[in-house]
Amino acid sequence: MDTQANEKKPAKRTRPEPVGNPVIYRACAIFSAILGIAGAVVYAFAYVRDYEPGVMHYRSGSYLIIIAGCLIASSAVAAFAAGIAARGTRAALPLEMNGAAPVFFTLFVGLLFVANIVSVLISPDRLTSDLPGKLALIALIAAGFSAISMILRPFRVGSGAVPAILSLFPAITMGLIIFIYYFDMKTAPINSPEKGMTNVVLSASLLFFLGDTKDRLGRVSPVFAVFTRMTTAFIAAPIAVSRVVLRLTSQLDHPPFIVNVLIAAIGLYALYLLFLTGRAVRVPFKADTEQDQ
Repeated sequence: MDTQANEKKPAKRTRPEPVGNPVIYRACAIFSAILGIAGAVVYAFAYVRDYEPGVMHYRSGSYLIIIAGCLIASSAVAAFAAGIAARGTRAALPLEMNGAAPVFFTLFVGLLFVANIVSVLISPDRLTSDLPGKLALIALIAAGFSAISMILRPFRVGSGAVPAILSLFPAITMGLIIFIYYFDMKTAPINSPEKGMTNVVLSASLLFFLGDTKDRLGRVSPVFAVFTRMTTAFIAAPIAVSRVVLRLTSQLDHPPFIVNVLIAAIGLYALYLLFLTGRAVRVPFKADTEQDQ
């Protein structure tokens, strides 16, 4: 009786491992880049043409800022599709950062964190007694640890809990900056598309650093890693560059110039990681396991 019962048990179905598609990945990456850059360009035109600094809002009926938002959203969707196409490839493994390039990019970002600290100390009017001022003081401390974390990033110094905790500080810093500008009513009201654009840029950088931390810990998800790297390189960085140009032409006074330069540098670092990811996507993850066997 027992043997008959055992024979009637259905076999367990195993879910097939996802297989990456490099062709779809590259196509989605190209679309994401084109749409993101186009969105940043349209945003810059919308700001010059339709933004009214007096009321800190866009002119009623402005269609350019809506087009910019649609392009940016489409870029994010393409980035997510690229992440799905990267499943089952070596993009699921932690990136191997060797040579002078990772040292340059991470050192550059780390030094810009230091530059942000110096800019706040030079103009201490940001350290006010209100909520944004108190958050700015905490962000100042977090930025110091962020600089250390980024400078040590390519050397993989130490192991254990201390480096893991230290790697969280860039994301913590970006999260604090989000709250600083969210509660700062001097730059734009909460319902302003301009403040929404700032939140998009900073949130992309925050998620990117979270993905970078997961990569250090060896727990990276291809979908999350590719999505955050592309949204930072193709959405956040182009918008930051457009804001730098607007600031240089005296069209924009927020966020501070050095913050936009920092976001652009983070996007450059994300672009380098995408270069490594693109090479990893070409090799199926299963190929490694077969070689090991």
